[in-house]
Amino acid sequence: MVANANADSRLPSSFLSTYDQHIASRVGKHRSGGFRAILTAAEQNATRTSKPILIVETGGLRQLENWLGDGQSTRIFDAFVGHHKGFLFSVDINPICAVLVSQVCGNRAIAVTADSVQFLRAFPGKQAISVLYLDSFDLDINNPEPSSRQHLDELTAVIDLLEPGTVIAVDDNTVVDGRAVGKGKLVEEALSNRGVSLLFDGYQKVWQLP
Repeated sequence: MVANANADSRLPSSFLSTYDQHIASRVGKHRSGGFRAILTAAEQNATRTSKPILIVETGGLRQLENWLGDGQSTRIFDAFVGHHKGFLFSVDINPICAVLVSQVCGNRAIAVTADSVQFLRAFPGKQAISVLYLDSFDLDINNPEPSSRQHLDELTAVIDLLEPGTVIAVDDNTVVDGRAVGKGKLVEEALSNRGVSLLFDGYQKVWQLP
């Protein structure tokens, strides 16, 4: 687990004080706001619907303690679902990710070694996905199309299982020479065409389905 702390006094069951005190500074300014937006929206939706929290992330834990480099989303989400008694599915085609998850995460984090698109196509729809975090394909600034296409394919594979309130997020978005470049470019276009507006626009792009 990342850390333990008392719950936020304004939200008795909130994880946000733990995030603010022990995690935000580790992930750096480029990701701290995005992760907070994800966790806040997921908590608010769980409170509103009384449904358990289920997070699905593509791209798993590849290197321990690389907080600034890759964000350690798996460890953050593991702590989050542990706090809320939810579950995390972390899927990556590299088997080292499952090994690392077994070493540092709790029993509510389930690591799957598989192609992410195939995994999402077969994902059982018995429980609503609270957060879909897409981060499986490394971004090449000079050739961003393959990464952006991969994350659109992941969204398309599971979009029919998503419900109002589901949070969707894509990591690694930036601006190069005045031009938006990143993993979330095609996902943003697809969601915009569905009338879904950005909840948070930064290095991580975050949406919540209406």
